[in-house]
Amino acid sequence: MGIGRIPIKNHGRTIAIPTSFSVGWKIATILPESPIYSESVGFNHPEIIKGNDLCEVDGDFTIELSEDDISQITKGIAWLWFYGPIKFRDFMNEGREARFCWRLANRNPRGHTPHYDFASDGDPPEAYIKADDAT
Repeated sequence: MGIGRIPIKNHGRTIAIPTSFSVGWKIATILPESPIYSESVGFNHPEIIKGNDLCEVDGDFTIELSEDDISQITKGIAWLWFYGPIKFRDFMNEGREARFCWRLANRNPRGHTPHYDFASDGDPPEAYIKADDAT
């Protein structure tokens, strides 16, 4: 499975200057308490995300799933979790971090045709979604 361009939105009113983006993934029913990040991507050139604007991280992350992994996901026994932090500097040049955690699951479980997509659900541990104020 490949995950390529990931949209990042600045929900604030002032600029954000991204400095790094890390990701991790795990096949599990419930995530462990602490995330482990397996890949990081830096920003090769200064990127400025204006308030309420979008940018994309082009990471080209490859996740190899075994037959057992696919079976667990299709049976709803476990899910593919994809998570990570984006580190950035705010308009005052203070280090900040925002985190995300997405779960790949069948979004049409009662329908005839399965539809798998990522969403921010599944009640992950706080360490996956709550960041420190300064980094």
